[in-house]
Amino acid sequence: MSLFTRREALGTLASVPFATCQFALAQQPMSQNDFRLTYVGNNRYRMKFTLLVHSQGTALRRITATCPIPTSWPEQTVKLVSQSAPQGSRLRAILIAGQAAYLHCSIPYVSAGGTGTVEQIYEIQRSNVRFAGNPQTLKAPETITPELRTFLKSSPGINVADKRLAGLVNQLSQDRSSAWDLVRTFYDWVRNNVRYQLMDYQGAQFAFLKRRGDCEDMTALFVALCRIKKIPARTVWVHEHAYPEFYLEEESGKGVWIPCQISGSEEFGRITEDEVILQKGDSFEDNILNKTSHYVPVSVRAFGGRVKVDNRRTRI
Repeated sequence: MSLFTRREALGTLASVPFATCQFALAQQPMSQNDFRLTYVGNNRYRMKFTLLVHSQGTALRRITATCPIPTSWPEQTVKLVSQSAPQGSRLRAILIAGQAAYLHCSIPYVSAGGTGTVEQIYEIQRSNVRFAGNPQTLKAPETITPELRTFLKSSPGINVADKRLAGLVNQLSQDRSSAWDLVRTFYDWVRNNVRYQLMDYQGAQFAFLKRRGDCEDMTALFVALCRIKKIPARTVWVHEHAYPEFYLEEESGKGVWIPCQISGSEEFGRITEDEVILQKGDSFEDNILNKTSHYVPVSVRAFGGRVKVDNRRTRI
């Protein structure tokens, strides 16, 4: 599974001083559409997030770096236990409403050939998720809110205007009596026709044409099929893995994000997963490198010489 970089930060950005980061991340209402979901288990562990800024020769000044950090979801709570950074550093938690959080680091100086290290330890509490309602009562949303519109658009590696994918959607949509059955048809097609192969992220079109891909590519293809049919869908990135969620509503208009496991064990309408959630979305803007990507960015900029950034996550 590959990582790194991203596109336009869709959603509201909120910057808070790092001293209050723990409260802000724990209280951010990242999702409220969970009225038909049950949460099973209570996996609790600690995880160390490390950002390493390496000087590739001469001393570095005025370093800016970013990396993903966890935030709370209905199935996940996070608590910042401890943190350390080079003297004089400024750290901010940036919240992308309904999608992710990342750490913005300003480091004043790294010596020639040296490394500036920012380290945080989080306590993670993660539950499995299962849809507990009647799937045959669900339908695609009739009213598209700004939040949902984000998850109907094209994003890096997910082109909803691709005519070949649209043809597949039309073919698979025939004689499907419910939205649930249609989404299940998309799920089954991807699992039955795309061979899992560990590789860097290539996207939905690659998985469709080559009939192979990583969990990221298989997820991207499933997400693309749903979005083409006007069913909101998104990538859930967890540590060393990815899986999709799709959004359906009851007749009352109340909606729910429903998970499934597109590679690995067959899980539709549920997910058995305890790895830390890093994002729910697939289009982010890297304001340091001025480009768009599939992932919350791990990026760096510095003055004075060449710089390299490394981001590590370790259970402890």
